[in-house]
Amino acid sequence: MNTRTISAAPLVLVSSVAVAASDPAEQELFRDLSLADALSAAEDEGRMLLVHNTAVWCGPCKMMERDTYTDARVESYFANKLVAIKVDVDEQAETAAELGIRAMPTMIVFKEGERFDEHVGYMSADDMLEWLGNVEAGKSSRVAQREALKAAAGNRELGPDGKVDVRERRNLARTWLQARNYDLATAEYVWLWSNMLEHDITMVGVRSSFMAREMESLAARYKPAMNAFTKLRDDAEARLKMEPSWDDLGDWITLNLRVLNERQPVLAWVDRNNNDQGMASLKRFDYSIRPMLIEERRWDVLGHLYQSAAGHVLEATLEHDLHPQFVPPGADDQMRKQLAESADRDFVNDVAPMLVAFVMTDQIADAAAAAELAHDRVPTANITAAVRHLLEASPEAEAAFRALDPADWPEPMRVLITGN
Repeated sequence: MNTRTISAAPLVLVSSVAVAASDPAEQELFRDLSLADALSAAEDEGRMLLVHNTAVWCGPCKMMERDTYTDARVESYFANKLVAIKVDVDEQAETAAELGIRAMPTMIVFKEGERFDEHVGYMSADDMLEWLGNVEAGKSSRVAQREALKAAAGNRELGPDGKVDVRERRNLARTWLQARNYDLATAEYVWLWSNMLEHDITMVGVRSSFMAREMESLAARYKPAMNAFTKLRDDAEARLKMEPSWDDLGDWITLNLRVLNERQPVLAWVDRNNNDQGMASLKRFDYSIRPMLIEERRWDVLGHLYQSAAGHVLEATLEHDLHPQFVPPGADDQMRKQLAESADRDFVNDVAPMLVAFVMTDQIADAAAAAELAHDRVPTANITAAVRHLLEASPEAEAAFRALDPADWPEPMRVLITGN
């Protein structure tokens, strides 16, 4: 019997929503089997196994359901040569993590129990049939891609402006990461972290957010990457001791929190600066440290980081009201509802900690006014539930809320104060 190997990897996903009912014709293409049972069925029937990783909120996935999987040629190929299953990355998160899924749609083919090839992104019927035909013939797109990427390693040519195209280099790093060429990915991410902004300053936000998360994923999978990124952090710390700069401090914070998942050094730095003299430094990096402070229930610091309770609510409202722009074309009513609910959750998760922090730092009138404003601006958002969740994990904060005057607060939140 062949050994079935499935590469485990961390999963970074963006939503948690229910699965929409499948089209009856599509259900005939995809069997209702677990991954293990599907592998067994494919082996018993002498077929390849195709695993289509999807999500109900994935626009390209819906396009494939509508166009690719309804093509008669695709239906015939599936019926005669494949065992096929779907994995919803939200409903089957454990399986998605086992497969190392990072984007949707991702199609993976197993041959004789072995993971043979995969494709990320939308595929037309013609593209899918060509890809499956090559896989059936023993041609792996991953092998060809790996060789091409190795040839590109270190080839950082300067453009006419004397700059390296760092966007293209990041795309290469991401492709190496996806292809599990971890040594090449590590080298490229180290170069990018150290040199990216010299070539394109507009990438500063990408570097500290999306790219940092990619580096985190790589470090979790590959110990040499963890060591290399730790050295980047340590080098930044050494420079801070020699000649402090905001850039190095920002890098040190980002590498600790978003790449290495080491918050204790940053918490110690916060404690050293939680005073009148150091508060300016904390406020400068508010965006980077606020999630950590919320998780740590550091209300004493958070209450002084927010510039204005009402202003924060208005900012959160603006972000909430932008969500219709991100609804993909062709989204059905269920998807629109789920995205609207996701926007409400983001709003309350942003506003609720601020309310608790203001109460805990005796800015009670501002907190009550902000709560009233939040209920008026986004009435569909359940702020009370979010605040209650925070209070359950913080007895000190719960006691502070119970001491408030319920008459000063909007009706939905009075239950938190009265306990009724």
